[in-house]
Amino acid sequence: FNSVTITITTALPVSSARTVQCLAAGADSYITKNIPLEELLARIYAVLRVYRAEIIPGSDLLDYESICSNMPNGFMYGKILFENEIPVDCKIIVVNPAFAKHTGIEDAAGKRITEVIPGLRSSMPELGEIYLKLVATGKPVKSEIFIEALNQWFDYILSLLYQEQEGYFTIVIENITDRKQSEIDQRNSDERLRQITEVSFDCIWEADATGMYTFCSENIRDLYGVSAEETIGHRYLYDDLVPGDQESNKALMVSILEGRERYNREKRVIHANGQVKIIQDVGIPIIDSEGNIIGYRGASQDITQQTELIEKLRFSEEKFSTAYNNAPALLSISELETGKYIDVNTTFLQVSGFTREEVIGKTSVEMQWITPENRLKILQEFREKGKVDEMHLSLRSKSGECVICRYNGQSIMINGKPHILSMAKDISKQVKLDENLKINELSLRQIQMNPHFIFNALNSIQGHILKKENKIALDFLSRISQLIRMTLEFSCKQFIPLQEELVFLNNYLNVEEMRFGDMFTKEITIDPKINLRSTMVPPLIIQPLIENAIKYGIMRAMHSGKLLIEFAKKNSRVLLVSIQDNGPRIESSNFHEENQDFSKRLNVLNIIKDRFRLLNEINNTDIYGMSVINLADAPGDQIGIRVEVVLPITRRYTQ
Repeated sequence: FNSVTITITTALPVSSARTVQCLAAGADSYITKNIPLEELLARIYAVLRVYRAEIIPGSDLLDYESICSNMPNGFMYGKILFENEIPVDCKIIVVNPAFAKHTGIEDAAGKRITEVIPGLRSSMPELGEIYLKLVATGKPVKSEIFIEALNQWFDYILSLLYQEQEGYFTIVIENITDRKQSEIDQRNSDERLRQITEVSFDCIWEADATGMYTFCSENIRDLYGVSAEETIGHRYLYDDLVPGDQESNKALMVSILEGRERYNREKRVIHANGQVKIIQDVGIPIIDSEGNIIGYRGASQDITQQTELIEKLRFSEEKFSTAYNNAPALLSISELETGKYIDVNTTFLQVSGFTREEVIGKTSVEMQWITPENRLKILQEFREKGKVDEMHLSLRSKSGECVICRYNGQSIMINGKPHILSMAKDISKQVKLDENLKINELSLRQIQMNPHFIFNALNSIQGHILKKENKIALDFLSRISQLIRMTLEFSCKQFIPLQEELVFLNNYLNVEEMRFGDMFTKEITIDPKINLRSTMVPPLIIQPLIENAIKYGIMRAMHSGKLLIEFAKKNSRVLLVSIQDNGPRIESSNFHEENQDFSKRLNVLNIIKDRFRLLNEINNTDIYGMSVINLADAPGDQIGIRVEVVLPITRRYTQ
């Protein structure tokens, strides 16, 4: 209701005493005053109702229904009841129909207020205080009140009715429970929003149609380094962009604000400390009742670290993918239960001979890549140990070729399902090399300490015994036994220290000198840069070459024999061993391919060359090598052969 200005005029004949009484009671204060319409109606009704019997006895000058029945507000006229001059209750004299609508109380007229609202006095002791305040000031009381007994909120105007008897009053009420609940809900909502904005990692914001912030949570400082106070009304959504992004992003933001659609975008901004950050904005348009866009509401989040992690993860995945696809091993991923392949690498396809289309979605058994027995063997290993280590498998390529692999398997989870990451190394070539090496070792043993040497050495010992040269015979026998013992010991080793090899060679040469006397001389030269203890060499390689030089070189010479043996360090990786004799050259006319001695000498050299070839392949190197050089001291002379052996310098002893 709007307030209106009214003028009260007395039109009925009343006594001067009554007029004075009314004016004294305050009637003059209402001659000209802005008051609510409902209060005016209540006062007019109350005055006329109380005094109508005095003014026109027996008449209804202004009937209640004609004034208040159509009021939308609840109206009550009543009288305060006192005990010891203290207001304790009130009697309801008249109510309008809207009173029941607002309060839910029917048939209230003629009853005490405590009858119609039980528990009112105990739950609202302040009602008496409100009346006393009204009496003390003489002015209407307008306020809101929650009546606990009714569990409802009311807006009320309470007014006194002045007459000879005190205690009469009028009250106009309006039930505002729904409005109060809405206010409470709104406050709760606002409080929830405040709490959310305070604890949220995201910055909550609103912006007007131009993109200027109209609200933002305080954690905007984390994003841009400025406070909410510095932002609201001063900054735009497209501020602080990286210089190169400013124009394009500003244009994009303007188009977004005009587009009236939800948006989600990333932007690069410069924090107040100079750091570049990546911010993700998510916003929805705010539309007014007429369909006009008046702004956007949304949230912003710093995704710099997340973006960096994603980029690192992408880079890591790319590296893994590159390593996976280019790994020298056969790699595959298959379902544990079904065995179906979901991925294989390039090496797998190259070795197996299958195409990717022929593999993915198929099982190894379906492809006949693995036998059902081997598949069950792998599964059994997984069930028992959870993995497979160093299992040797014979696989079959698409072309039918046998592929021997050393297999390892690891269980992994993909999308919650168990899978097998399989790693297999093709060792077919290695197995073949090992077989050839064993064959070569047998051949090499045949040329090491051959029976003819031992037989001849024993004959020499026997001769010394017959000549009663027992000391020489015992020394000879001791050297032979030590030589045989070292040969047996070295035959099961892959490498021995060079120092032990030299002891073995000296023993052998001493035996040969005892056999042949002064038929030849020997000279051994050792590079001082060589560490004899830590430098490792393959055993029983040099001795057959020395024996070969003595037997088929020096013993065939037409002059005094000379044997030169040299150990030199070519570089940090290579050891060069030279065995030189002054016997006939290989292409000498004294030899031809049908000559048995010539064939035997070549056979020894070829066996050692073949062993070096196998060692190079097994160790993936090209250092092992041997060359045969014919020597001449003058043009046309045919004097001597030098065999040069190249060995890798290793300091690791493998047995």
